[in-house]
Amino acid sequence: MPTRPSTPASVRAHTKYEKKAYQNIRVRVRKDDPELTIEQIQEAADSAGLSMNAYVIQAIKEKMNK
Repeated sequence: MPTRPSTPASVRAHTKYEKKAYQNIRVRVRKDDPELTIEQIQEAADSAGLSMNAYVIQAIKEKMNK
């Protein structure tokens, strides 16, 4: 299915919805950490059949439930 071009109004509406529906957190990964890279996280998420966002949220929930 082709995507529609974004109009200024649709961009504003999307931004408004995002602010209302979601909270944001920032996760920073050190570039010099060989044990944890974004590529490794993405590969793990792909292996689990999840987006990176869903994978990180699942990991947080599992840690909180322990």
